[in-house]
Amino acid sequence: MTARFLSIGAAPKARSPENSRYRKSQSVWTLWENLVASEVRKMFLSAGQRPPLWYWRTTEGHEVDLLVECAPENFVTVECKTAAQVSLSDHGHLKILREEYGPASVRKAYVACRAERAYPLSKDGLCEAVPLAGEDGLLGRIGKMLPQKT
Repeated sequence: MTARFLSIGAAPKARSPENSRYRKSQSVWTLWENLVASEVRKMFLSAGQRPPLWYWRTTEGHEVDLLVECAPENFVTVECKTAAQVSLSDHGHLKILREEYGPASVRKAYVACRAERAYPLSKDGLCEAVPLAGEDGLLGRIGKMLPQKT
């Protein structure tokens, strides 16, 4: 598995970097992705833990923006999208990750987006669209995974 902390947003070859509209959307997308990863990282550091965060990308270019390691080869996956409304196809590489590492490799899958509240994306409940903040958001859900301080 290839892993690194943050994606800086590799530009697809079909889009021209000289296109100012593309550069602007690339900037927003990259900022959102880094904000999500930074906030999750900060949450682990605030709890006194080493952030178990990874980025997954295949040699074919399939990627998942953020993996939170729960156990060896068992993850919560996060795809970062700037849209307010997303669908299961926005976490399309989840299927490839599960095919490569097995269905048990993914504990839960989220698409962190600008939605006002969480909603399911898959019938089996594995994948949900979630806002970043709030108890029902990504940070609240991952925060529940952290050991409670006594």
